[in-house]
Amino acid sequence: MTPTDPDYWNPFVSKDRLTSPFGPSTRNVCTAFHGVLTGCWQADQNGQPHKLVPLPLDFPGSTLPGGGPSHFVYPIFPGM
Repeated sequence: MTPTDPDYWNPFVSKDRLTSPFGPSTRNVCTAFHGVLTGCWQADQNGQPHKLVPLPLDFPGSTLPGGGPSHFVYPIFPGM
């Protein structure tokens, strides 16, 4: 989900979130092991991949196996 989705703002919705200046308009790739997301990358406007930063926040469902849904943020600042 991205901020343009009304459910993004609902803390009781148990879905992964993406905060990025590109939203879903560029390619997103995630890796997972046994259904648990282990990392995500998003391409910028030039097609260069950037590793998304997972935020250590508790969302509904965080007690599910693997920690439940995640919130990934595009690294706007260099070195983030």
